[in-house]
Amino acid sequence: MSASLSRLSDQSEIVGIKDQMSSSLQATYNQKIDYVFKIVLIGDSAVGKSQLLARFARNEFSLDSKATIGVEFQTKTLVIDHKTVKAQIWDTAGQERYS
Repeated sequence: MSASLSRLSDQSEIVGIKDQMSSSLQATYNQKIDYVFKIVLIGDSAVGKSQLLARFARNEFSLDSKATIGVEFQTKTLVIDHKTVKAQIWDTAGQERYS
């Protein structure tokens, strides 16, 4: 009997954690966006556009990055002066047809 109560307790904790995660995701998803900025990174090949985007959007940097093929896209949401700002950033391949 105590083993079943223990499993029931574990399951209720898991459900509680799932509920907390769900409400947190809903709060993020339903967040009011005050401003949206659409930004395109253009420039010569191999100058660091992708690394600039990676550092800003994910706080990552890699010395071993590969060339962008076509276009990559990332977003980042910030709160600035009590306003929610969403940046939609396009990273181009640095080819003549994009710049």
